[in-house]
Amino acid sequence: MFQLLPSDIKENILQHYWQSKHFDSVSFIFQENERKLNKYITFIMRHVITGSPSYYFKQILPYLLEINNYFQNISQDKAIMLYLKARYIHRFNVEYVCNGLYATSLYDRIHPQLRMVAKCSILLSPTMITLHLVGEFTKLSEMKLFDNINM
Repeated sequence: MFQLLPSDIKENILQHYWQSKHFDSVSFIFQENERKLNKYITFIMRHVITGSPSYYFKQILPYLLEINNYFQNISQDKAIMLYLKARYIHRFNVEYVCNGLYATSLYDRIHPQLRMVAKCSILLSPTMITLHLVGEFTKLSEMKLFDNINM
């Protein structure tokens, strides 16, 4: 049936088919990053912002490093950053979390492998526990546990 069509119609059909395939693969990348960011935000809300004791931060360190690694990876991709910035504009500023230029003196004592996740946690938390979170991330940075973690 397809072979009986004129060549210009075949070309149009194939062009639309491949455009659709390309759009599906590209949109999957954006949706996957949004799903992953939602998962990480949920983790931060449940395990970091709850006012957990210091020893618990030590236990969840591999997960915190994974989240920070995710933020470092998406900070290199401008398209994903623009997409996530538009999707999360009312929740928190993804660009602030991923941009190293916004690292103020508040984050100086926090290890670079934890800075982005610390910024994200502070942006998502109520202002009254900001200093508590900075203190916990600073304590975690001073423990020098990063050599033992394989990421």
